[in-house]
Amino acid sequence: MIFGIIWSMLRLGNTLRRIAYLTSIASMYLIWIAITLAAATGASNSLPIAGEGYTAAATYELATDILIYIGAASGLVSGILIVYGLIRNVSHS
Repeated sequence: MIFGIIWSMLRLGNTLRRIAYLTSIASMYLIWIAITLAAATGASNSLPIAGEGYTAAATYELATDILIYIGAASGLVSGILIVYGLIRNVSHS
C-alpha cells in the first residue's frame, strides 16, 4: 500500500507512530472480516453488495455492523494521524 512509501516521511513521535500503525492494520483486518462475514452469512444491512439478496440473523447483522464501525473508526484515526505527520513534516522542512 501507499503507507510503505509515505511512512518514512511521517514526523510523529514513537507513540503516535505506533498508534497510526496499529490502527491502520486493525482497520484493514476488521473491514476484511466484516465483508467476509457479510458474504458468508448474507448480512446485508451494512454491506448490501456483500450480502445482496439475502438476509441474515440479527446477530450476524449486529456483528457485521460492529466490525464495520470499529474498522472505519480505526481507519479514520490512522488517516488523521498520517495526515498530521505529513503536515508536520512539510512545515518543518
